Amino acid sequence: MKVPIGESELLWTLWALAAVVLVLTALLIRTIRQSRSRMQELREGEAERLRQKQITEAVILAQEKERTEIGKELHDNVNQILGASNLYINTAMTDEEMRQELLQRSTELVSNAINEIRKISKSLITPGLREIGLIESIEDIMDDLKVARDKMVIDLDLQNISEEQIEDRRKLTLFRIVQEQLNNIVKHAKATRVLIRLSGEQDQIVLTVADNGVGFDVSRHRKGVGITNIISRAELFNGKVEIQSGPGEGCTLMVSLPM
Repeated sequence: MKVPIGESELLWTLWALAAVVLVLTALLIRTIRQSRSRMQELREGEAERLRQKQITEAVILAQEKERTEIGKELHDNVNQILGASNLYINTAMTDEEMRQELLQRSTELVSNAINEIRKISKSLITPGLREIGLIESIEDIMDDLKVARDKMVIDLDLQNISEEQIEDRRKLTLFRIVQEQLNNIVKHAKATRVLIRLSGEQDQIVLTVADNGVGFDVSRHRKGVGITNIISRAELFNGKVEIQSGPGEGCTLMVSLPM
């Protein structure tokens, strides 16, 4: 049976319309997928910008904190020492009988001021990690802390790791994190024992700093500048920071950095 010409044209028209609908549907699906992909990229880009902003803010806060600490140290220690030394010198200029003793006291105070300035400078200058190494640099700040807090016991434990495995920038980051956390412990923890552990675990460098101090409720404790700075330093290397603590249970800081 022959199909009439009019009906044949109608069938072709329907097939053509179906093909157009399929093509338009495919284009629509592709457009939706591209749009979703673009939105995802925008969200990821926004998240990255937010992360970079947080890091920048943390660095600025850390710098301001550092300036405040320097100003406080200079005012409370160095300024007071030099003020007393100046007083002894002025008195010595008019008191011949006590002059020698006063000048001797002034000399001792100036020496104390020089030592205080050296300590401040040592905390600010980037350590020569290439020259003396990460481990020795950590041991140096441990020794300084033991002198300042003679009742505090500090141990260093190394597990499955050598300095040759750690790139220089990561060494500096690990050193600054140890320095920051020890500063937090001295200020807030009232601890008598501290453990610093550095270990290699499945292509990760894991730094642990634990103390037996007063501890705190992690869920209620707002992150201070010190902890924020530690987190920002770790995030520069896609690292992770975990804090375990509780009232009366001390504090354990764990930082993981990719090798």
